[in-house]
Amino acid sequence: MIKAQIETIQDKLQSAKNIPSDTKAELLQLLVELETEVSLLSQTHGEEAQKIARSTHLSTEEITRSEKKPELMESALQELRESVVGFESSHPKMTGVVGQLATTLSNMGI
Repeated sequence: MIKAQIETIQDKLQSAKNIPSDTKAELLQLLVELETEVSLLSQTHGEEAQKIARSTHLSTEEITRSEKKPELMESALQELRESVVGFESSHPKMTGVVGQLATTLSNMGI
């Protein structure tokens, strides 16, 4: 399920016309890293791993809209950031990847 969600996000990003190619490449690389980290997390914390994947999907949906809605975008990014709270010490790489994703997506919304 997580793999399918990440693939859906990757497809959405690849087809997005409003994302510069260098940013798109960065986001796609972060998604590869996220898939690995969230898959590891899912072995012990399945529900939380699903939440992270869902939050990433929602954030991507908001940022790739042709007409951005700042309040929805900020809400989705906040949910993404909050999805990894509590995993900083046990899964620092995943937390870092999610942080980078949120920052990159947030910067696109400006």
